[in-house]
Amino acid sequence: MYELLAVDLDGTLVRRRGGIAPQDKRAIASLQARGVPVAIATGRLYSGTVAVLEELALQGPQVCVNGAEIVMHPGGAEPIYQGLAAHGSAAVRTALGRYDFAVFTLAQGHVAFDQRGAIFEGYVTGWSHQLERVDQVLDHPCWETPSGPLGVVAIGLTEPIAAATAELRQCQALDVFRFDVSEHVGVSCILLHAAGVSKGTGLQTLVEHHGVTLAQTVVVGDWHNDLSMFAVAGRSFAMAGGPERVVQAATDRLTATAEAGGGVAEAIALAWPQRF
Repeated sequence: MYELLAVDLDGTLVRRRGGIAPQDKRAIASLQARGVPVAIATGRLYSGTVAVLEELALQGPQVCVNGAEIVMHPGGAEPIYQGLAAHGSAAVRTALGRYDFAVFTLAQGHVAFDQRGAIFEGYVTGWSHQLERVDQVLDHPCWETPSGPLGVVAIGLTEPIAAATAELRQCQALDVFRFDVSEHVGVSCILLHAAGVSKGTGLQTLVEHHGVTLAQTVVVGDWHNDLSMFAVAGRSFAMAGGPERVVQAATDRLTATAEAGGGVAEAIALAWPQRF
């Protein structure tokens, strides 16, 4: 019997064009009414997640910034932050300072960027509605805080991004993931978090809070940052149309796509057939 559901937001619960499919909302409400807690596991900051949490009436700990920020909802109390810290922050600032990248820092409550990131401002509003445009993002005060940024995103031309990735991977304090930006030929992106921090570690915090086991947990996702959840959950569902590596890692493939939505409802019906 499964006793906890954790779902990714963008491309899974929140459709590509925005909004949550009605059948997903109904299925989540029905599952909660039957006593099964539902939580979010997202790359967004908590501040960019609150509206969805309120819409679905979710409560309890939520996994944000890919496990670097875990916050109790409602109210945002008792946050757990696992940022880059001093060593990781120094390595990132040094490496990224060599290049003309668009850099975004995900700090406690807001996203900071400078003029080089302005072209992507409309996109990053999905991470948090609290945006801070600064003169030089690599000089932002968040780098000097004890936890450092919770996450860093760098976007640039593929060749220099590859060079920066190779340098950053020499730092054992960092988790580094690089991918090509499909919407822009010749453009790539680096995602940076503290080493050992992931949605999978965040899921461990959820199960401890709810008094269940990882084997009793169901997760739903669509992208590479969901792989750590897939690796530890009792059952994992991948949205249709996701990267093949992600789909292969899940225990189940869904038919629902990120465009149409409905994948969460499909997963709930399969994992809890006796309740629906």
